[in-house]
Amino acid sequence: MHNLRTYLERLRDALPDQLISVKEPVDWRYEVTARVAEMERQRKNPALLFENVKGYPMPLLVNLFGSVDRIALGLKGAPRVDGSRLEFYEAWNRLFDQEVPPRRVVTGPVKEVVQTGGDVDLESLPIPLFYREDGGRYVTAGLMTARNPEDPEEVNLSYVRMHLKGRDRFGVSFHSRGHMWRYLEAYKAQGEPMEVAVTIGAHPSLYLAAAAKITDEYHRAGALIGEPGEVVDCETVDIPVPAHAEIVLEGEIRLEEEDEGPFTEYTGYISGRSTRNLFKVSAITRREDAVFLAIAPSNSAEHLLI
Repeated sequence: MHNLRTYLERLRDALPDQLISVKEPVDWRYEVTARVAEMERQRKNPALLFENVKGYPMPLLVNLFGSVDRIALGLKGAPRVDGSRLEFYEAWNRLFDQEVPPRRVVTGPVKEVVQTGGDVDLESLPIPLFYREDGGRYVTAGLMTARNPEDPEEVNLSYVRMHLKGRDRFGVSFHSRGHMWRYLEAYKAQGEPMEVAVTIGAHPSLYLAAAAKITDEYHRAGALIGEPGEVVDCETVDIPVPAHAEIVLEGEIRLEEEDEGPFTEYTGYISGRSTRNLFKVSAITRREDAVFLAIAPSNSAEHLLI
């Protein structure tokens, strides 16, 4: 079954110079960003696996999406990337025009550790502080999943800014023209919170599908990799999530507001614009030896590519 780990194994075999394991201690405050920026300055752009994040037993992976070669390796057939990238683009268009529905399973590796209620502690995760100007620590590689209240069979995955605000909460900001915002407005009209789940760490195909303005990302991710993904039910909300994910956060977008931001956006400038929503977390499920995935923000290569 394809997942983040099988992809990393493939990356080590096919492009060994594009994944560097960093064994010395690395600070979650600013150093993650600094390491990525220094590699880009040297015209190198490998994915970086920090095995020793200060204060945390969990490793942190960043810059996974920093090159088209690595993105292509996550597609069915691993299309060749040459100067024109023609083969890559043709393969992408062919695969993305298909659908392979996910397969439901009873459980999976993401259920190896389950924390609910008072055991929820988001501060146990190595969430980075990327820039001095940022409002705080941010989850940048979280794929938020929700159901359309007007058509509950429709499930959407989206990238959402997630500003850590405590042991069980985030301030989040939605794109006002995106699916999550429209879903939330419909839930608000009903006077109800919006159940969500956030996946942190999955096969790159799911991240690529989530970057598109579609509503069937699980189906498209299966097409990109050439086999159905496995999804499992959450513990506290009615949302399907990848059974082989590294980490899943479950909870609700509440009706009350929560301050969020500012955050260094893809333009390279700080952004204070925010919809100021509260994500109250009811459960954390994860692998026993989970890897925390982050996407370097601002105008890093991977932020621009994804």
